[in-house]
Amino acid sequence: MDPLRPNAQRARTAIALIWVVMAFDVAILVSSYMEHDLLSSWQAGTAISEEVAEANDARQLVIGLLRTAAFIISAVTFIQWFRRAYFNLGMRVKPLNESEGMAAGYWFIPIMNLFKPYRMMMELHGRTAELVAPMAPDPVRARSQDHITVWWVFWVASNIMGQVVFRVSGDANTIDELANSAVISMVDAALSLPLAILAVLVIKRYAALEQLLAAWKSPVDQFDEAGR
Repeated sequence: MDPLRPNAQRARTAIALIWVVMAFDVAILVSSYMEHDLLSSWQAGTAISEEVAEANDARQLVIGLLRTAAFIISAVTFIQWFRRAYFNLGMRVKPLNESEGMAAGYWFIPIMNLFKPYRMMMELHGRTAELVAPMAPDPVRARSQDHITVWWVFWVASNIMGQVVFRVSGDANTIDELANSAVISMVDAALSLPLAILAVLVIKRYAALEQLLAAWKSPVDQFDEAGR
């Protein structure tokens, strides 16, 4: 039986980038709070110098751009890991519900990206767990797929909130609107924190199953080895 393609390093890279994005989410949460506090002081009649206002805008811009760049890189590494994991499962189980290429493609197709990657992740976890169950330690075998559903709910909610942030911040002109935009940004950043933790959990739990999948032998292979 052909060996699986290596995927452990991809898993570690994806996890590391998720932590980086999470760090920027914390920075956005703090920075948006500082902006809201500044705007609240302005509304209360406190004089705000032009230098302070410009420093606030520059801080928000830099953190936002860095977070966007980190998120794009993180998304690429996650999809690379996911595609390789789905390919590896296809080397042990046939047929799968989707092609290996769609493990990447569905993320970019509107509407389908709301449910297809989730179904593929459930298939990935479920079929691998079923295959390796006889050789899996009890803690691995007993784990359900509930964490995948929770992760996906947070993922969809975070995407919706991201669209809200984009539209509200783009239309904000008055002090009240800017203050509301800062609050929404804080909510979005706060929502991203459990999402990051859940994404890491999804990767780690499947990585443990994939290690067992790499060592799995079909009944035919086991029979051939016993007959030698």
